[in-house]
Amino acid sequence: MGKMRPLAPDVRLTIAAVSDTHLDIKHPAPIVPQWLMYRAVSDAAKSARQPDAFVIPGDIVSEGETVNWEMAVKTFKKAGKPAPVTVLQIGNHDTWSEDGTEAAVQRYFDYTEKITGERYAHTYFTKIVNGYHLIFLSNEHEGEPGALITDEQMAWFREALSEAAGSGKPVFVFCHHPLNGTHGLPMTASADGKPDDDPMEGGIGRRSEEVAALLREVPNVWYITGHSHMGFSGAAYKKAHGYASFEEAHGVHLVNLPSLACGNHHGECKKLGCGLMIEVYDDRVVIRGREYKARRWLKDIREEYRL
Repeated sequence: MGKMRPLAPDVRLTIAAVSDTHLDIKHPAPIVPQWLMYRAVSDAAKSARQPDAFVIPGDIVSEGETVNWEMAVKTFKKAGKPAPVTVLQIGNHDTWSEDGTEAAVQRYFDYTEKITGERYAHTYFTKIVNGYHLIFLSNEHEGEPGALITDEQMAWFREALSEAAGSGKPVFVFCHHPLNGTHGLPMTASADGKPDDDPMEGGIGRRSEEVAALLREVPNVWYITGHSHMGFSGAAYKKAHGYASFEEAHGVHLVNLPSLACGNHHGECKKLGCGLMIEVYDDRVVIRGREYKARRWLKDIREEYRL
């Protein structure tokens, strides 16, 4: 246990990330996901060196209802400011509401503004932090299966990647949905999944190849996702089972986050309350697993990439 801090003082960028927090008043014990979110946010807020960015790549709430978003507002207010830049990305659950998708997305805009102080013009956007591009690719609402990504968003994504590549620095693309067939999908999309499930199950859907093709054009790009609720899995698990939380596919570094608060399956570390710390140095990117609820590092969950 101990306060969160980077490995070395010459770090250029730090990003704390957790996914699938699933605040839900209908949860058998609503305080559980709320407490887990509080532990993650407060761990960052009280760290020895506060992260430059704190990111939740989707499914902040289980349904996009006012009562669930109010839980998020109260949690962040109590936990403190986790980073100078906080980004709450929309996930498929955030687009669900008894009032329809449009109402749910409007609540997403309203409540993320209350929490982060920033109002997003779209569900997709770019944040530049310490000169590094963080690109947020969005499911505009749940597809069939996967994410709906419009032609307009794809055109924007192409331009955003081109601009980021021009910086000559590592690029971090966040999306709630993984690329199809990565991280053990479609089997790992559910606890009882089978290898012969729909190839798009658990993935981004019909535009997966287009997204992958654009990512391939950018050197030193990381594609960071959640959604599947697969437990953290490192190199040993990949050697034994053929998939892991950290993979290389399509010439891209792929990273998949477990669910912070809504159950995990498959993988080797299924415990709740976990996420990642991404650290960027001049010569390397280091990604470390963090058990935010216990405020300690997951020693077996670590990847280092040379630049």
